[in-house]
Amino acid sequence: MRKEIGFDRSLGWLLVVDYVRPQVSRPEGLIFVFEGLLTKRDVSAMTFAESEILSADSHTMVDAAAR
Repeated sequence: MRKEIGFDRSLGWLLVVDYVRPQVSRPEGLIFVFEGLLTKRDVSAMTFAESEILSADSHTMVDAAAR
């Protein structure tokens, strides 16, 4: 994780990998869901290599279920 997003912290188990189909507004992608807790502060501290990772966010279980 440090190489990809500048985040040097242990995460929980990888629970899900989901493929996101490309659309006009975005390229194809992958969504990774890990066990554990990341705060908004953790996410905002991440740095993304140009054109490799377009975005990251954190959601509560309620938010995730609504998506």
